[in-house]
Amino acid sequence: MLEYMISEGFNPNNYEKILELLQSAPLSLSKDLTKYNPYLLSDKVVYSELDEYGIDGAYGYLENSEIVVPKTIENDMRFLYTPNKIPYKKHSYGAPNINEFDVAVFCEDSLAENFTNIYKTVINSLNFNNVYFGFITEMYPKIDHGDQRLVYVFRQLMNKFNSGYKLSYETISEENKKLYLIKKK
Repeated sequence: MLEYMISEGFNPNNYEKILELLQSAPLSLSKDLTKYNPYLLSDKVVYSELDEYGIDGAYGYLENSEIVVPKTIENDMRFLYTPNKIPYKKHSYGAPNINEFDVAVFCEDSLAENFTNIYKTVINSLNFNNVYFGFITEMYPKIDHGDQRLVYVFRQLMNKFNSGYKLSYETISEENKKLYLIKKK
């Protein structure tokens, strides 16, 4: 998917900080973008995996266009008891401000189970100057109904936001996949 995003105009050299959403470290784009200062924000984050791949990030999510790193045992262990990490501040951890990021990216291939999270993330991320949201579906023997519903919702979102977004796709027959990408025009 990263190669497809690059072919569609994503150039990590153009961004000072990259925010990746929704993914686990092993499946993230961030693991291939470590020299470009990515930050992985997801409820799938496992801190030992972030360390293994050399990725900065946190267990958290976007809400009302803000980064939320909730108080959890894992976050306490990471941010309160690790001297080189950001200290706890007023009922939240020292998470970066969403305005620090130049681009938001994600790639998802298990659409049906994460439909609500993906929908919320897209809505919360549309205030970025640059977004690249990729999703992968099986091409044959049929596309899952959840995938079709997601494509429909993404088209509706793009229409709602004054056609400022573009949905493109590419078929990779030998892998039986379709790659979809939402980006700003």
